[in-house]
Amino acid sequence: FDASHECVADRVNPVQGLILNIPVEDVRSKYDTLYMEGLDLYKELGTDIHGRKHFVVYDPSGVLVNVHEAVEVSDFEPA
Repeated sequence: FDASHECVADRVNPVQGLILNIPVEDVRSKYDTLYMEGLDLYKELGTDIHGRKHFVVYDPSGVLVNVHEAVEVSDFEPA
């Protein structure tokens, strides 16, 4: 929703310290699409410390959204 939509409650204190992580199949394509739509960019498309491509944007209410490559979870056995 847009922050001014009637379904969005009035907030005295805006959300702080929240980052949503959204996995996508083609992060470059999503970045290009959102860039052309004028996204409110926090961090350019790049590679994180784990080798995944990602970028970070603000949603209309100011929450950070980390859009990253979807990674298949392989068999993992904790040590």
